[in-house]
Amino acid sequence: LALYKLGDYRQAIRACDCAIELFSNGEEEDDGRNSGGENDNDSGGKDSESGGDGRSKAYWIRAEARLAPKSCGAVEEEMALSDLEVARRMNPRSKAIRNKLTNLKKSMQSQKYKDKCTFRGLFDRGQVYSQDD
Repeated sequence: LALYKLGDYRQAIRACDCAIELFSNGEEEDDGRNSGGENDNDSGGKDSESGGDGRSKAYWIRAEARLAPKSCGAVEEEMALSDLEVARRMNPRSKAIRNKLTNLKKSMQSQKYKDKCTFRGLFDRGQVYSQDD
């Protein structure tokens, strides 16, 4: 989060990648340890909820970091969209994630329409000429 706020978006994305990987590895280890005992159900549920919340935040920040630079293009928007969709699945109650996802989809749809209008008839504008002229 600090790297994102400082404007170092590439490093923020890398840090989020590491955090997501750590959360994923931690869940696999927790699942292996807690699967044998029935008495650990309460603590396992709390840990998985907080881990999911932390992972959703990491996906959220990674999406924000991908969208923040002025050089953000369609590729970054698509990657941010997939990050936000994963974050929404992990934390469906988060209004901020839903709003950002909705706004991003609208923005992408608007850009697609603008591109369509801009490039409409692009290849119909030229003239074909022959070598004889």
